[in-house]
Amino acid sequence: MAAPAFSKHVLSKYHYQPDQLTDLIRVSGELAPHLQNGAGWNHKIIEDKGSDGRIRAHSIAAMTLGCGPDILQERYISLGLLGEAYMTESICGELLMLAYGYYNRFVASDTRFHVALYRFPGDAGAPPLKEIPRIIEELEMPIACSDTFYMTPSKSVVFEAVLTEDKNVRCAGICRGCQNSGCPNRSAAEPALSLPPTYGCSRIFGTSGGFRPPAQRPR
Repeated sequence: MAAPAFSKHVLSKYHYQPDQLTDLIRVSGELAPHLQNGAGWNHKIIEDKGSDGRIRAHSIAAMTLGCGPDILQERYISLGLLGEAYMTESICGELLMLAYGYYNRFVASDTRFHVALYRFPGDAGAPPLKEIPRIIEELEMPIACSDTFYMTPSKSVVFEAVLTEDKNVRCAGICRGCQNSGCPNRSAAEPALSLPPTYGCSRIFGTSGGFRPPAQRPR
């Protein structure tokens, strides 16, 4: 993860100055060990037959980076290293953006479906916010959710993916951060943005550099 190419991408996307590249590489290296424990993901595919007889499918999923990034950020803040704390936030945000792409490929390779659209609790057509705790429990994820829907670890996300067998409908990832301004899934009020929202993601970099499920689902 601390590869210069990745750090250069974060530097450009998050508008850091060129002389901050060394710090980004250093923070990425310090973050990497914190992603090894407690991170994971799980999902469940649900198929329903509509009134027209057609099968409609979607998945519910939860991802988390674990508590490691939160612990690292708290340490940076306690030392007054606010720049490093924000770099950690930026790096985790970018890891999440990559994770959605990896999830797309996982669904495409392991099922007959592929992702057509991502929706998040509270979005139109998605489960309401109050369903977040139920989804986390159903997926047996090590994530806590408060009464105000704040998730701990903070680098965690719950989402719904609309699935399709139509090869002409494919989603590159979540709309925020996607540069495909011609995508039919994007609303007029949802332009392409260069900065993604801060959601968490699971452990996405292994020896093969790919997004993959853990060998054993977290309990």
